[in-house]
Amino acid sequence: MDGLEALQQQNMMLQQKMNELGMGDQAFHPSMMANSEANTDNNTERTDGTRVRSIHEADRLRKAIAANTKAITNRIKYFEREEQKIWKDLEEVRRHACKIESGKTRSLEKRLAEKVKALFEQMEEKRKHSEQRRTEARELLRHKHMMEAQQRLRNSSRAVALQREHNMARQSVNTRKAVRLQKIHEEQEQKRFVLERELMSMEKALPELERREMQCLERLQNSRLVTQAVLQELESSLGQTSPVSTLLRTRTTPGGTRHRSSTTNVRAGGGENETMMMRPATQQAEEANGRVFQKPAERARAIPTGTTSATPPPFPGVSSAAMPPHWSPDSPYAQMDRKEKQTADGEMENGVGLSHDHVTADLAARFSQAVTFPPAQPVGVSPPSAPAAVIPAGGDAMEAGCVDSSDP
Repeated sequence: MDGLEALQQQNMMLQQKMNELGMGDQAFHPSMMANSEANTDNNTERTDGTRVRSIHEADRLRKAIAANTKAITNRIKYFEREEQKIWKDLEEVRRHACKIESGKTRSLEKRLAEKVKALFEQMEEKRKHSEQRRTEARELLRHKHMMEAQQRLRNSSRAVALQREHNMARQSVNTRKAVRLQKIHEEQEQKRFVLERELMSMEKALPELERREMQCLERLQNSRLVTQAVLQELESSLGQTSPVSTLLRTRTTPGGTRHRSSTTNVRAGGGENETMMMRPATQQAEEANGRVFQKPAERARAIPTGTTSATPPPFPGVSSAAMPPHWSPDSPYAQMDRKEKQTADGEMENGVGLSHDHVTADLAARFSQAVTFPPAQPVGVSPPSAPAAVIPAGGDAMEAGCVDSSDP
């Protein structure tokens, strides 16, 4: 460390000397002397424009350059001597550091050897001590076994009796354990039998429940068809922008998000692709589970022949076969509907509109007359076959065959 500090001090002194020499060199720089002489001899010039130096000026310039060259040479020699000193000091510091490092290494190796030796001696002492304890334990165990053997020889009859009692107790425990396991096995068998019987009964009732579910879906589709027909008639009489039409469309649409273009496409006779709307979540879930419902073409084939009439249907876009079974063109309901339609058309021509309460009550009455559900049948009883629903061409998105029963 002392050598490093001395080396740093020498570097600082060398730097100071270099700075002093650099400041002194400015007086001997040839350019400065040339500039000073240029101010005095500006008038001495050649004919071609260059200045002519005098002998005195050239001599002074030569002496200045020679002095500057000698100073630079002296500084170079001084720098070389200082560099040799620095390298010599560095070599001395390196040798000193190597000596210190080797001393530290030898000291560390010595301490490590002493530590290993002490650890080895300690382990050897522990091994001897543990060996002595094991020898004593074996001797005590041998003596104990010998005493026990002598005791067994002296009490052989008592040992036999104790062994017999022990065997009897173990046999009794095994017997009770076997009885308990048998009882548990019988209880499990009984529970399994009951569960299998319940499972069989549930599997038998499942097809009936699915059939009833299909019937409920068909009745719900018929009800929605009637509601759609009433909405179409109301839109044709009051207009699509009527508040009553908007209210009914919102109440009859799941979530109030059905597009208005569905009824327009039905009235215009659009195709199936033009009238498709977003399917309910129940339909998507049923399709994912692999359940296939009746398609529109199959429902159309399921209609009995002779149910159609030449009389045009009262609801635009809905055939007579799609109406409830008790409806006919000459029924009082159809006559009342035609009469009210004519009255509404006359009022619209005269500028007289229907009130919201009147139209709502009229729609409720029509729906209650047009939609009648058969009473619920108990499980295991086959209800009368319900007519299949018929979806008109270009009808609603419910023609996919699956309707969400959670819709309002």
